[in-house]
Amino acid sequence: MFSLPKLFRLKNENQIKLLFDKGKTITYGGITLKYLQTNDELKVGFSAPKRRFPKAVLRNKIKRRMRESFRLQYREILGVDFKGLGYFVFTTKKEVRTTDVHRAFTNILTKWKNSEA
Repeated sequence: MFSLPKLFRLKNENQIKLLFDKGKTITYGGITLKYLQTNDELKVGFSAPKRRFPKAVLRNKIKRRMRESFRLQYREILGVDFKGLGYFVFTTKKEVRTTDVHRAFTNILTKWKNSEA
């Protein structure tokens, strides 16, 4: 298994605040994407709420599945020159299978790509 390159990670506090203040939302399959079109390169973040998943092992597993699904699909769906900020939040109360996460990401990334056009 590979990892998501560091240059894609959304870490800047100002960008995250801007994203949640002015961003739009897409939800599918228990995953919510908060996104904002920018002229910067593609940056994404992932989270699973502690309130719904008190065990860190489970939160990390969910975030790992989301990162892997994003990594496998973003080139095909978004393309290499896609620009914007995105933050994926796992909102379902129960753990889901990897195939369900993969299907949700296919749908969410397609909607994100189409919202730009």
